[in-house]
Order: sequence, then C-alpha cells, then structure tokens
Amino acid sequence: MVHILGGTYIAFVALLFETIRGILLALGAFLVVFLLLSFFSRSKLFTLLRQLNCRKEEDNHSVLINVLLTLIILSTIFFVFYNYPASFAVACLSIAWGDAAGEFIGKFFPFGKYRIFNQKSFSGSVAVFLFNCLAFLIAPLYCGYSIECSWAWKIMVGALICTLSEAFSWKWLDNLYIPIVASLLMFCFTSF
Repeated sequence: MVHILGGTYIAFVALLFETIRGILLALGAFLVVFLLLSFFSRSKLFTLLRQLNCRKEEDNHSVLINVLLTLIILSTIFFVFYNYPASFAVACLSIAWGDAAGEFIGKFFPFGKYRIFNQKSFSGSVAVFLFNCLAFLIAPLYCGYSIECSWAWKIMVGALICTLSEAFSWKWLDNLYIPIVASLLMFCFTSF
C-alpha cells in the first residue's frame, strides 16, 4: 500500500513542479507524513499500513529504512535524469505499481512458486510484468511523448527486464534495483 500510494504520488506530483523547491516540498511532504506515522507506530493508520504491507518479516524499522533508501534512490534518479522526466516517472511507477502488484498477487494468489534468492511466485512475476507494462506506457504519455506502435517492443522489453530484476533481487533490494533499471531503460528508449 505504501508502494502504491507513495510512488504514484511522487511520480505525478513531483513532476508538476518546475522548481527544485517545489519538488523537494512534494517529496518532503510524503516523507514527513510517513515519519510521523512511523514514530507513532501504535496509530491505527500505521498499523493498517504495516498489515497491508505484504512482507511479513519487516518491522517498523526495516519499513522505515526501506522507504528512506527508496526515496534516496528516487531523488538521485530525479536529479540524474532531470531533463528526462519520463525516466523519473517510470522509476516511481515501476516500484509503485509493478513491485506492489507482484507482492500483493504473489501473497494472496501464489501460483507456481520458485526460488532464486527469495521465495517468488509465477503469478506475482506475471503481475510485476503486466503492471510494469502499464508503467512504461503511462510514464512517457504523462511526460508528453507520443506513443506509436514502435513503442510496443520498448514497453515489453522494459517490463521484462524490470521483472527479471525483481525476480533476481535479494530481500527488499528490488526497491533499489527496479527504479534504477527502469529509469535507465526509459532514458535509452526516449534518447535514441
């Protein structure tokens, strides 16, 4: 749930601002709300968010560290690809939609379990692929690119590589790998 809400908020709201101050305000607002919820971990809202989080082994501190590292990665991607907003948007959406869908579907509808570094499911990996296809479609559209038939292979390749990054990730490092991979791929797709 944190993935979906936070990543979607950051992807769409941060790109609305044209100044660094506005972007930092958008990121900071999300972080402040999350930190307040973390510190008041007995609050019903944070308890609900933690229960909706699909990783059973995470406690309050590991969730906080995970969110902070993900925000650091997304902030770095934002500044590295400042002139390529689709790269930032797809990084946020791939983690918000692709990874979250994989965790949710894999937890509640686990079909075809397999293990590389962590326990995964084929159904979760299919969800990661499908929602990354959506991220690779929506991000460039939102940033003003016209999508033609030639984009079909880019969407499929981007989603497939992000799905493989998630499948081969260890513990929660997919939150770092997926946005980096997605942003690099979108940069290549929109630059060449």
